[in-house]
This record gives sequence, C-alpha cells and structure tokens, in this order.
Amino acid sequence: MKFSQFFRSALALTLLIALSAANRIETSAPRTAPSIPSLTCALPAPSSLSALRTGGTTASVEWSAVSGAVSYSLKVYELNSNALVSSTVEQGTSTTVSGLEAGKNYRAVLAAICSGGSISEFVIVEDIVD
Repeated sequence: MKFSQFFRSALALTLLIALSAANRIETSAPRTAPSIPSLTCALPAPSSLSALRTGGTTASVEWSAVSGAVSYSLKVYELNSNALVSSTVEQGTSTTVSGLEAGKNYRAVLAAICSGGSISEFVIVEDIVD
C-alpha cells in the first residue's frame, strides 16, 4: 500500500469517527415528562338548580353559588332530540334563556368553572317543561 492510499484511508476513518461523535445523543441526564394540567377541577355542582318557563320562548334559570367557582357553564338541550340549543358562561347565579320553542321541553345542565377555566366534572340537571 502506498503512503498516499494509507493517508486517505486514515483521513477517511478520522472523519467518520468525528462525524459519529458529533451525531451522538447524550443520554446521561434523565428527562422528565412535562406536567399536564387537569382538564377538570374538583368543585362540586351547585346544590340547587331551578328552571321555569316564563313565556313561550323564555325560561328563568337560577342556581346556588359554589364556593371557589369563578363562573358557571350552562347548556340547554332540547329534550327529545338532545340537540344543543344554548351554551353560555354565566358570571352570576341566574340568567334568562331565550330562543326556546313553545310546546317543546328542554334540559338545563350546569357545571362550576374554576380559576384557569377548567370545568367541574360534577353537574346538576333540571328539566324545563312547557
């Protein structure tokens, strides 16, 4: 083997080792998974919910306050089809739901909302009948 061939082979081997070292992944430090925030909060449902028709197309909905809740998620469904009619976030403990149809029955579903926007997994349900 000539010196020039030996030199090229040694140079190629040196480059290969250098590239391998540059692409090596360090595994000495353990990695921890990031924490995932909870999708629900631990607040209870309100202890009472009242929903009464006040007219053919409206209903008055009132509920008890939950300590620690920043607001409440109120959803109203048409009872027979289970179609969502209204979905609101309420700051207080009462509201008027409009857009109801005369002769149809509805279901109000209420949950507390914690700081940070997560919703309690506990809900309270009340039917709004015509």
